[in-house]
Amino acid sequence: MGVRVLFEDHGVENYNVGLTSALGALGCEVTRFRLRPAYFRVLRTSPDLIGAAAAARDYDVVHLNIHMDATVVLSLAGFPLVVTQHGPSDLERARGGERVYAYARATSLKVASALGNQLATISRYAADSISSAVGVRPAVVYHGIGPEWFRRVAPSATARTALRIPQGKRVALWVGRGTEYKDPMTLLRAIRRVHSVNQNVFFVVKLWHSMPMDAEIESFVVRNGLASSVLIIHDMQPELIPYLYAAADMLVHTSREEGFGFAVLEAMASALPVVVSDRGGPSEFVGAGGIQFRAGDDSELADIVLSLSEDEVRRNELGRVAAEVAHTMTWDRAARAYMALYRNRIDSR
Repeated sequence: MGVRVLFEDHGVENYNVGLTSALGALGCEVTRFRLRPAYFRVLRTSPDLIGAAAAARDYDVVHLNIHMDATVVLSLAGFPLVVTQHGPSDLERARGGERVYAYARATSLKVASALGNQLATISRYAADSISSAVGVRPAVVYHGIGPEWFRRVAPSATARTALRIPQGKRVALWVGRGTEYKDPMTLLRAIRRVHSVNQNVFFVVKLWHSMPMDAEIESFVVRNGLASSVLIIHDMQPELIPYLYAAADMLVHTSREEGFGFAVLEAMASALPVVVSDRGGPSEFVGAGGIQFRAGDDSELADIVLSLSEDEVRRNELGRVAAEVAHTMTWDRAARAYMALYRNRIDSR
């Protein structure tokens, strides 16, 4: 028999839908709710918190993202919590004003644990980082992926036409935000190296939302004469995202601080070989379906991209294995892991 779960939505919708649907399939009664953003990213208004506490009365456990105010209020009100932090603690690398918020998040995790709640995170990399900053090691539950990602939406040529990607080239795809921890500069330096050797390799850079490094990325492409080898795509309709994977021959992922990496798992499910840095969550699950390079080493990354671009047999084999690995990363598996955490937390009251 399932449990009654009051589930706070995270910013990533496929996590919200995938996990809650899988919990429902296990017999859980799940209700999703959303807390409004905190003022100064730290505190919410009392009506928000009172409303959450009132709603929690009808449930066995509350699944929160990490918020000190909500964690304290709900814990002191006697509700058992499972608290997920969706990435590493960035306390060590945070600078300036960001350090204040990083310290608040670390303190929130410490408070949540001290109040007897179960902490969870999404990779061993994130768990190591949190343990170092907080002194408590959370449980690790990897994200999953839905079956829809295993269906090819269109032939490569059709997808390229729809997205205005050149035909007849080897396409390397990068998906991420224009932020420092995604390390787009290593990608750009690798593109410059590849372009100088083989201009038949084409790069598609998919940027999410408006981020601090977007202008720097676009400027680098222009200043280095790479416009003929790079297509930068900004926000697009979610239903078109699978076309990116259908159009590509490989995915490149340069992030140095990735907690999990949904884009990597989506590409693997789409039978793409993936090239990832040796730091962060993706390096834990790509297995034999991917190739790792030293984080920040644009020379090694360029060599791998060039090699894969010229070896169709290897690309196909890596893609086949990548899809097999992705098939094991289900939301059902994640839901069963969270169910065990829920029951342990309820039993420990």
